[in-house]
Amino acid sequence: MRDASHLWGKTVGDTEDGLREELGIPGLRTCCIGPAGENLVKFACIMNDKHRAAGRSGWAR
Repeated sequence: MRDASHLWGKTVGDTEDGLREELGIPGLRTCCIGPAGENLVKFACIMNDKHRAAGRSGWAR
């Protein structure tokens, strides 16, 4: 685990690109949230590989 506060507020794509550059791993696979998740939007998704969403239509209760 590492501090990722410098990624706060970035989009999923920008986060993934930034991590690839920072860690020097071209084929890095990620699982992250974007601004919606950071702001606790109830229908935010966990994203992996920029364009794949876990939680589509998953309205929280």
